[in-house]
Amino acid sequence: MSPWLSLFEFPPHPVSGVVLIVCALIWAIRSRRKRHPNLLASQVAVLVSAISQIALAFGQGDISLLSMLSAILQISLGQLFAFWVIALAIIRGVFAIRSRNDNAHIFTRNRKK
Repeated sequence: MSPWLSLFEFPPHPVSGVVLIVCALIWAIRSRRKRHPNLLASQVAVLVSAISQIALAFGQGDISLLSMLSAILQISLGQLFAFWVIALAIIRGVFAIRSRNDNAHIFTRNRKK
């Protein structure tokens, strides 16, 4: 594996990938405004990193508070950056799909006065 890919821990674990896709889609669909996708992606990256580390700790059978805390503290900045980039791509894709139909009824008004 390339040293650059190992720096970003790419490809992610399958559990992390599934959690990342689900959380990014939920955040993108539930957002009211289409502003600040960078902030939404950073929220998704931090949440996904924590959830996936806890899920992997449960999967290994080590279910103590100290082991879960140590798993969360072992998250690298490269992994957070990789999750941020993937989440940003998903969120911007959803925003692009949602913006196609925003101006469909721009000239209609409620005429029941």
